[in-house]
Amino acid sequence: MALQPDSRAGVPLHEIWAACTAACRDVARLPPRGFSPREVGTIRFYENQHARLYFATREEFRDLLAERFCDIEVETPRYELGERCPVFAARGR
Repeated sequence: MALQPDSRAGVPLHEIWAACTAACRDVARLPPRGFSPREVGTIRFYENQHARLYFATREEFRDLLAERFCDIEVETPRYELGERCPVFAARGR
């Protein structure tokens, strides 16, 4: 998410690959922090991929939901880093 300049531009998968390989020549040797070497190694899939990931802001996601839902509520969990995992609840129109 930190690699995208903004939510409309997104970030190409190959740029994520490049950032990871620049940080550590062997991606499989990255510290696992709860992930297996195999799971960490899945980043290899991003090499030479030009598809993009788009990470919307909270407001953009809410606007997108508003096209088909109403009574949208957003809850921010109180646990550490909970602000990064908002929970959206809405009722269909």
